Amino acid sequence: MAWDKDAPAGSLPLNVSDDVLRANQTALEAMVNVEHTFSTGGTAAEQGRHKFGIGLDAARAAAITSPTVGNMWFNTKDYVAHGWYIGQVYAEISTGPSVYAWVDIGPFDAALARTDEAKVWTQGQAGAWVAFTEDGTAAPLYDWDWDLDDGNFFYETLPDSSTVTIKLPTVTGLVDNANGATVMFKITQAPTTAGTLVFESGIEPSGGFQPALSTTLGTVHLVSMVMLSATSFIYTVTEV
Repeated sequence: MAWDKDAPAGSLPLNVSDDVLRANQTALEAMVNVEHTFSTGGTAAEQGRHKFGIGLDAARAAAITSPTVGNMWFNTKDYVAHGWYIGQVYAEISTGPSVYAWVDIGPFDAALARTDEAKVWTQGQAGAWVAFTEDGTAAPLYDWDWDLDDGNFFYETLPDSSTVTIKLPTVTGLVDNANGATVMFKITQAPTTAGTLVFESGIEPSGGFQPALSTTLGTVHLVSMVMLSATSFIYTVTEV
């Protein structure tokens, strides 16, 4: 029989209606089982899942039989095979009749960068100041490290009577289109005895002449840099 939400009729005797109930349940199982795992004997963990397994587009398309215009299918994409981040789950939709144009409708993740859109800001942007990392060199010589994955704004106060070298950045997760990015350092002169600041080769002053920091204790300097590549930066210094 076909699924009938009104079956069995209230007028049927019990010794007849039980057969109608079983037949109606069989019809319902067959309907749901067309695109979902929904069959007698299945475990609770399996029931209700969509039949189309994870995999490449071609594998999923092969699971679709006799599609018609207006059909819609949902599936989970194999993020490993597609080079996506582990843990990202994507649902997809496609419409018939014969071309399977799967379209990702996965959840938005702010950590995933878009590389196929124009990078035009529509609102002001702000970032948190991140402290430089001291790499363990001994006083009075210090090396400061920084990682562009941590942001674009870095700060620190010179130690007394020191010479500090700011190294080229770590660029572990940097993408090529970060070239042209701006970076800002906030350097405060030492509190008791003035220190000296120098930069590793590759971080070069605009115009070729490295400006000296003020020796006035506690003076704040802003170092503005433009990234030309992972190993090339041009900077200027402004005393605040």
